[in-house]
Amino acid sequence: MTLRSGEVATEISGSESGQLAIGIPGLSANLRSFDVVFAALDGALHRKLAFDPRGRGRSGDSGPGTYGWPSHARDVIEMADQLGAETFDVIGWSMGVWIAMVVAQMAPHRVRRVVLIDAAGLPEESIKVPVYAGLDRLATVFPSREAFMTLAKSLPQYQPWPPWERLFDYELVDVEGGVSFRTRKAAPWKDEQYRLKQDPYALWPALTMPTLIVRAAQQIPPNFGFLITADEYARFLREVPSATGIEIQANHYTAGMNDEAAKATLIVDDIFGGLLGAIHLGFDVAGVSPTPLLLGFISMFGVGGLFGLHSLGVGVGGATLSGVVAGALGTGVVFGAFKVLRQAESSETFSLQDMVGSTGRVSVAIPANKFGTVMISFAGASHNMTATADDEIAAGKQVKVVSVAGTNLVVTPTSVATNEGARSDA
Repeated sequence: MTLRSGEVATEISGSESGQLAIGIPGLSANLRSFDVVFAALDGALHRKLAFDPRGRGRSGDSGPGTYGWPSHARDVIEMADQLGAETFDVIGWSMGVWIAMVVAQMAPHRVRRVVLIDAAGLPEESIKVPVYAGLDRLATVFPSREAFMTLAKSLPQYQPWPPWERLFDYELVDVEGGVSFRTRKAAPWKDEQYRLKQDPYALWPALTMPTLIVRAAQQIPPNFGFLITADEYARFLREVPSATGIEIQANHYTAGMNDEAAKATLIVDDIFGGLLGAIHLGFDVAGVSPTPLLLGFISMFGVGGLFGLHSLGVGVGGATLSGVVAGALGTGVVFGAFKVLRQAESSETFSLQDMVGSTGRVSVAIPANKFGTVMISFAGASHNMTATADDEIAAGKQVKVVSVAGTNLVVTPTSVATNEGARSDA
């Protein structure tokens, strides 16, 4: 694909009419990273896009000062635009997790579901050892393709071997003195320098859509720690209400390359897709959809049943009763929360065109003729909208919506000293 940032190598499979799912690779990885996960997604129901991030694989180097998570996120959104996808799912692995979060922040009304494979907040410092060794590998010349493959196959992190063999086969190129890699060290190193200055926890509130987090429960061998510790995993599930979690017996490098990861990815597709579609009953209970009520009951029924069996030591009948009571409590809590949210919602509907003339504040910087996000108060609520502009606009600047381009706002800086979202229907 030809993007504003340059040429990006892509591989597209599945049905053109299917729901678009975009796989976002890790720091030095390429589009082969998603062979296993994408193989598990039904091609009749999904259009699957894997790509080499800028500066990796067969994609071009976009030059100094053009890296960092927002730059990659803009590429993802632009690819979705070119494929005509109004909504899409994102699956991020490693660095791709943080990019996926930024995509959700930039285009919250377009990202339908999110899968995060083994990254969330700040990784343990010890993981830098294998990660930086992997970056040094990119600058190394090996005597032959066979010599490198034999070495890589013997390492515990590159397992199971067949998908990693395909990834490396895609990367290796002949150079003077042997073979090296299409991906050069400079691009991923710039992205790593960007990561070191970021607060990934600030991105968590952007995950308002159904989200699945997959944690690798094994350390990076031999003992280099975790990208998500057990405490971080619990914190994420506690602070991101839309999230479901699963732990798999894998390390960070094997997490996306085995069947467990593929099956885990299907959870967000099956549970949040088919199940919710099947139980959309077409009526409400005092203004609240029965779907969240049913899910609240099911979730707490399981918790109550386990509590009865293992903590109270009751039999099956007692555990069932405990589950029913817990489920009823869960239903009540969900009903109360959604009732409050429904009362707080504005009853008015509006289109993007209605926002023309409104003012807001840039939340993610907008490069010239590229995309960022703008926070606008409109129709009684705050909206984080994807926006573009003719000139670069820094984060925190006040802007005015001057037009709409597809599903994006077009804004221009304003020097008017008004509060964010001065034009408001609140």
